[in-house]
Amino acid sequence: MAGIASVRQGMWEGIAKREHSIVRAFPAPPRDAGAAEYMLFGTVTLLFKTGESKTVDWASHARLKADVETVWKFAYYRVYL
Repeated sequence: MAGIASVRQGMWEGIAKREHSIVRAFPAPPRDAGAAEYMLFGTVTLLFKTGESKTVDWASHARLKADVETVWKFAYYRVYL
């Protein structure tokens, strides 16, 4: 796992700031009772340490589950660039 963590950390080495915006959110039928699922579409603006910036589209699939205290937490989250 250490390899994955270092790769993920390295992905953001040249980034000074990033701003995410959700453009649309679509509910999906949940797979489990006590769960909620969504597809999200948005943009992320990356500000590089060089001063340049770039905006890219992203999509994600989120599955949330309520615990015994009905606190909603991510059970699954995947981002597609």
